[in-house]
Formats: sequence, C-alpha cells, structure tokens
Amino acid sequence: MNLKTYVPALLGALALTVGGSAMAGTSSTSFGVSATVGQACAATANPLTFAAVGTTSSTSGFAGEASTSTIAVQCNAAFPVSVGLTPGALTIGGLPVTYNLYQDSAHTLPWGTGSSAESITGTDGTQILTVYGELPAQADLPAGSGSTTTNVSLSF
Repeated sequence: MNLKTYVPALLGALALTVGGSAMAGTSSTSFGVSATVGQACAATANPLTFAAVGTTSSTSGFAGEASTSTIAVQCNAAFPVSVGLTPGALTIGGLPVTYNLYQDSAHTLPWGTGSSAESITGTDGTQILTVYGELPAQADLPAGSGSTTTNVSLSF
C-alpha cells in the first residue's frame, strides 16, 4: 500500500471513530404510570313462576301461592352492592293481579328498591340470591294466565 492510498483510508477510519463518539452528553426524563380498575357487576335472573292456582270455592277467588327464583350477581371486587327489584304489573284477563317479592322465606322483608333493596358485598365471584315470591289470596280473578317482567338493578 502506498502513502497516497494509506492516508485517505486512515483519515476515513479516524473520521468514523471521532464521528461515532461525538455525543457531548445525555439527558433523561421520566413519566408516570397509573391504572384504574373500576367497580363492575352484572346480574342474571331466572323466571319466577307460580304454579297453577286453584280456586278456594266455586267463586273465582283463590287461596294464594308461593314460589322462588334466583339472581346471580357477579362483581369484579369486594365493595357494597345494592340489589333492587322493580316488579312489573301482572294482569290476568285484563284485571290487575297482586304479587309480592321478598328477601326471606318468611315473607317479612319486602324486596324492592331504595331502602327495601337487598344489600350485599360484591366479591370476585358469583353470589346467588333467592327471590321469594308470593301471589296472595285474591278474589274475583278470571281464569287465565298472565306474565310481566321484574327489573333487577345493581347500585354500587
């Protein structure tokens, strides 16, 4: 290799070395990381069906009937949950039929909304709640059938 080809090659290598380490300093910053897991619950319910109601005499009144249903409540963490029920209007033959929903089998704790809602603590799993229905004795109802819906609301 002669000097004419050696010097430019040497200068090129030197330029790469100097150019590669030409950084004069460093700088850094930081950023925050956060996460929020919201409270969440969902409910599913089974129908409440009263058995065929017999009459108490030759009149169209009947003695009453009881039945149960279940509501499954699933939440993502432990926190207070209010489970409210808003019953729909049940009619048979165009006439209103009274029915009641309770939190207990003795039918002493009405189940509704607000102060008559059932209070539970959500868990990271499914809780099964029993709804106790009562179709109290009523007079002057025609033969037939009827249906309605009851809304389940979760407040948390």
